[in-house]
Amino acid sequence: MVGKEEYVKTMIWAYRNISATFKVLNMVSYLEMGLVISELELPSRRYVDVFGFENGLITREREYYDETVWLGSKCKP
Repeated sequence: MVGKEEYVKTMIWAYRNISATFKVLNMVSYLEMGLVISELELPSRRYVDVFGFENGLITREREYYDETVWLGSKCKP
């Protein structure tokens, strides 16, 4: 997959049969470094995914998350 739009479409397809939902808060790419960083919000926490790309393919992923319950969240950790 190449580019933000294709990534988001692929993730939607990959999670099509899973009831969990998330919201993409922000996504940036650093093509010269082969990186895409996405900030995602689930009902009770925030994730930051850092993807490394080589030749248009994801070669590594690092995921960071915040266990702090979001204000106004209906979910508890």
